[in-house]
Amino acid sequence: MRHAIRGVAIAASALLMLAGCTHSVDSAVEAAPTSETVSQTVYPLTVTDSDGRTVTIEQRPERVVMGGMWMPIEMMSALDLEDVVVGTVENNINRGWPDFVTELANVGGSPLSVESVVALTPDLVIATNIDSDIRVQLESMGIDVLLIPAHIIDENPAQYRLLGEVFDVADRAEVAATYIEDRWAEVETALAGVAEEEKPRIYFESAMSTGATNSFKTLGPGSGSDVLINLAAGVNIAAELGDGGNAPEVSAEWIVAENPDVIVSYAPGTMLGWQPELGTAEAYYSDIVNRPGFDQITAVQDGRVLLIPSGIMSDPLNPVGLFYLASFLHPELVSPERAAQVHAEMLEEFFDTDYSGTWIYTR
Repeated sequence: MRHAIRGVAIAASALLMLAGCTHSVDSAVEAAPTSETVSQTVYPLTVTDSDGRTVTIEQRPERVVMGGMWMPIEMMSALDLEDVVVGTVENNINRGWPDFVTELANVGGSPLSVESVVALTPDLVIATNIDSDIRVQLESMGIDVLLIPAHIIDENPAQYRLLGEVFDVADRAEVAATYIEDRWAEVETALAGVAEEEKPRIYFESAMSTGATNSFKTLGPGSGSDVLINLAAGVNIAAELGDGGNAPEVSAEWIVAENPDVIVSYAPGTMLGWQPELGTAEAYYSDIVNRPGFDQITAVQDGRVLLIPSGIMSDPLNPVGLFYLASFLHPELVSPERAAQVHAEMLEEFFDTDYSGTWIYTR
């Protein structure tokens, strides 16, 4: 089923018309190795997951449960492997993307319900993370567990190739991995001439801290957005805040003192993306720029504030987020039209989905 994305502040059709046909996903498909150059999987197969543990898979998995965050589910969909996924956690079902997740069995939240997983008789559980005790329980019952932290975006190509090997779809996985690598390289090439002193200083806000009116979560070293900021020729002002993990907390006073050139914030909920609520996006934007003291910040004074969904920044669709970010920071080098075209390419080629909608918001 094709999923039409509703709602872009500049009409999606206009952006694609302006983009023309200078780039096409077909080139990535044509350039990818064929079945003659990519090896078929031979089972039993022994692989190493992100925990450094070896996992031996006796035969091609036919019943898979997806735990943890949503990113590996998107990879499975991009590899045309929806038919082997039989269950996932509640958050992924509620997220509703890709479409097929709404029909999957619910195996609980965090932690996974072992009983619910076992009832589905899977031969493999794939997760971004899992409680070690639950992993031991599942493995003691003969259920393999493979950890793939797909939110670590610079590892996405390798993760696609690993899944391609596990499910004997290496040729399809190579197409996806190569496409991501090619889009990263395209942006790096376009921005190669940006001098260090010309790179805008960026404050990236992931959320307000729960229960705190003057405390905000930014994205520090090790986060996917930090990787994208660097690729987009920006400077993350939280790059040195390593003691808070990859989402350290900062105060409004700290943000004002840092005086970023650009503010980027995740757009919560459904205000952008699948079911855009532009009135809500406008209100959220206003809340940010009207915080006490923010009128002193260069980004606010210059109108360089951007809202963007996390779903195109911190997952396998990250080339889309990268192009939107790069086009916002350096529109003379990476056009908004090209960003929209990359979005359309990925949705059509890997998710059989039409492109339209509102995906970024600024004034």
